[in-house]
Amino acid sequence: MKNYFKLFVSVLTIMSIFACSIGEEVDNIKDQLTVKDITVTVVSTTESTVELSWPTVEGVSWYKIVYGQEEVNYQDLENNPITYTVRNLDPETSYEFKVEGTAYLDDGEILAEGTATATTAAAAQ
Repeated sequence: MKNYFKLFVSVLTIMSIFACSIGEEVDNIKDQLTVKDITVTVVSTTESTVELSWPTVEGVSWYKIVYGQEEVNYQDLENNPITYTVRNLDPETSYEFKVEGTAYLDDGEILAEGTATATTAAAAQ
């Protein structure tokens, strides 16, 4: 019985060492990843909308558009460049838009990001 216990402890020790080394490798790979810049362009504005455009980024399948207290998750795997129209904005208001790209929805790991600023048009009289 003693030999089995020694073998069990030895196996656990080896597994712990292996798991730690894998964890360190994953951390090293994450440290090497850099967030890519996205060039976000304002295509057009109206009194209540802003149309944004940006090129697709390899490895990114979801984009989060953040402005003010709002955020929208958006997926477009077919178009390049990608366009998105932000709606229900206030007239004559300046907005800063941040686009963040991730591999998965709510993944948390931002792979790419960019910003653009736009001012909506005055309300029609």
